[in-house]
Amino acid sequence: VAAPVSFSADEFMRLQVRLEDDRVVPTRLAGQYQAENIGLALTAFARLAASADVCPEAKVADTTAQALREVTWPARMDLLRESPLFLVDGAHNPNGAARLAESLIQLQRNGHLQEAVLLTAALADKDAAALYRELLPYFCEVWCVPLGSSRALPVAQLAEMIHNLASAQKPADEVRRPRVHAAEDARAAARTLWEGARPVVVAGSLYLAGEVLAEIGEQSVFQKM
Repeated sequence: VAAPVSFSADEFMRLQVRLEDDRVVPTRLAGQYQAENIGLALTAFARLAASADVCPEAKVADTTAQALREVTWPARMDLLRESPLFLVDGAHNPNGAARLAESLIQLQRNGHLQEAVLLTAALADKDAAALYRELLPYFCEVWCVPLGSSRALPVAQLAEMIHNLASAQKPADEVRRPRVHAAEDARAAARTLWEGARPVVVAGSLYLAGEVLAEIGEQSVFQKM
């Protein structure tokens, strides 16, 4: 079975998978956590294919490669534009934010987060403070927007919390303390940032990710591959 042997990524964290038959397959997924998801899925498929009549043995390798080329996952390291970068990720809890931050580090090192803006919203029943501690170091500006949910954290409260978190950063991190703004409409904010010249990352809520993807109406760069 053509199980994954290794992964590689380009400057935007897009993944390629080298299978045990030595073929290299480009994917439409990005980020370290997606590499782990791919590995888990292929391991499960390999075991299933070996123990049940789900796929002819002669076709397992080709089926694996085809699945890798075609699978997509909207709102997970979802790159809508390369330059300036516009990235949508549904990270909405501290663990998700930490995994997103692993990719933000690489994007920053590759020069794609200079003067970057975080477009964000959060639900009141999430540990938003821990989430933003993971994300704030990568942005010079944060736009807080409302959500169409009764569970949403009010924009003014969210903006105040993020401002306080940023102010609490160590003096050595002064350059990283982002400016914080409260906007009145998520879709309008997304459109304004889309038409701007700075890198943008959307994170904090799957609800927000859906609103942004609906407003921009742009197919992921990965889906155009």
